[in-house]
Amino acid sequence: MDKLDKIPAILLDCEHRITEGLIQTLGRKGIPIVAISYDKKCPGFRSRFVTKKFVLPRISDDPEKYITTLESLPLRGVLVYSNDVSAMVISEYRERLSSAGFLINIPDLSTLLKVFDKWEAYSFVKSLGIPVAKTRLVQSVDDVIECWHELEKPLILKGTRLAGGNYKKLSNRDDLKQSFFAMLEEIRSDGNFMRNSKIILQEWKKFSVTDSWHCLSFYDKNSNPLGFFTIKKIRSSINKDGSFTSRLFAGEYKRNEELENMTEKILSAVKWRGFASFDYYYVPSEEKQYFTEVNPRAPGFSLYPSKAGFDMGYYYYADLVGLPIEKPASFPKSIYFETFRLPGDLTSGIEHILRGNLKLLPFIKSYLRLFENETRKVIEPIRTDDPGFTFFRQVHNLRRIIRYFLRFIINKIHRNV
Repeated sequence: MDKLDKIPAILLDCEHRITEGLIQTLGRKGIPIVAISYDKKCPGFRSRFVTKKFVLPRISDDPEKYITTLESLPLRGVLVYSNDVSAMVISEYRERLSSAGFLINIPDLSTLLKVFDKWEAYSFVKSLGIPVAKTRLVQSVDDVIECWHELEKPLILKGTRLAGGNYKKLSNRDDLKQSFFAMLEEIRSDGNFMRNSKIILQEWKKFSVTDSWHCLSFYDKNSNPLGFFTIKKIRSSINKDGSFTSRLFAGEYKRNEELENMTEKILSAVKWRGFASFDYYYVPSEEKQYFTEVNPRAPGFSLYPSKAGFDMGYYYYADLVGLPIEKPASFPKSIYFETFRLPGDLTSGIEHILRGNLKLLPFIKSYLRLFENETRKVIEPIRTDDPGFTFFRQVHNLRRIIRYFLRFIINKIHRNV
């Protein structure tokens, strides 16, 4: 089939790094790429694989207007969502969009929220016999104080529908009030209010960053699993206090059958459809894996599983247009570094080595693995076959650096006036 005859992939949220990887994944297979973003300067628009691009309103500003604008586009194709908010909106409007001629694979909103909303997910996952840390829903400072006496310390406060790295770690009772109101402000902010998030308080288990895992899966339109891909972390992003988040900065493929089975048990129980990206962690003192969260989309590092053999972006497209899918029986050794983003593994690594939160030798040793034979290597966001994207991604990073230092200088001047 000629490229012009192929059904296009319509990628939403091209301002996000998730979509950048999906553009590469699908574009390399000759699939026409239609890129959509509210940001006309987003690096994804600069990819040589993009055949058409449209600037739409930000989906969180007015979902109804966004859907109406999407319906007015002069084309149809496979609709690919790549952000938590767009996943919820597309799920809510999926019947309407399907009737309008778009091809979509996503669960209904109640099913999606059952595993995406952390409070709902913890209750559901626990009912399946899968370990979760003790968690309480809190609606006021009084609730937080009451739970503080009930749960083992330290604790974390986090939004039920925010990204996993967005939390407040609590080791001191004096921090409760300030942290609660800071999290309340976060879930009500312009970027997050559409998520309708609540707040939970949870026990923080003792484990290292290398005890953190991801398990990726894809379920076809008939709710059948098309495989699982498990990643053991080497490094994640780090907060100023030295605590680490769920964002993957460096990792490697390691098969973990226990996590595969846990993931399948959860998703099959709800008859899942589409992408799923799970976070788990292993507690050495208990010799037990704990469930953390599910993101109802491809992961932020979406290029990595594709290049490592688990081509979930292509599975999504092929399943909807009726192309054959060949599932690999196994995956090769592979390693991933998000080196040249901002923030990224290199910039964050240097900062936290200087802060004393990272050790220099393990950092260097991990990069020496790039010289291993028979290991696939993925370094973000360098694309040797897409120089336009690579250049504008780094220009985008440079702009962020300049803006950061300008704000720093202006704030310093204001403090001294």
